[in-house]
Amino acid sequence: MDAETLRAQADVLRASVITFGGVHQTRLGEKSADAILNLLSTNEQMAEEIANLRHDVERHIQAANSEAERVAKLEGALREIAVETSAEEDAGENYRWDDREGALDFAYSTARAALGDNDA
Repeated sequence: MDAETLRAQADVLRASVITFGGVHQTRLGEKSADAILNLLSTNEQMAEEIANLRHDVERHIQAANSEAERVAKLEGALREIAVETSAEEDAGENYRWDDREGALDFAYSTARAALGDNDA
């Protein structure tokens, strides 16, 4: 049942008890109507909280997907480095890897290029 239907039923209940009942029945009817409205309010609050949680989950999923894409690009860059290193070693061209700093610079610049960094 939707919110408008429950509100309408609570109003009808309140009006019918006031019209046809005595003082005791009127109070009972008002309490029943108030209870229905309280339940409705609680359900609306829960629906709003669920919607907020869904939004948060979707935002976290998008962020995770973005990070997964970045990791995949970085993994691809590292594979490129491994392939190039292997090819250079096979050709006897180890000049680039003579020092650790040169190897790290190459790895860093390749990774930045894979991630779309314009300064790479």
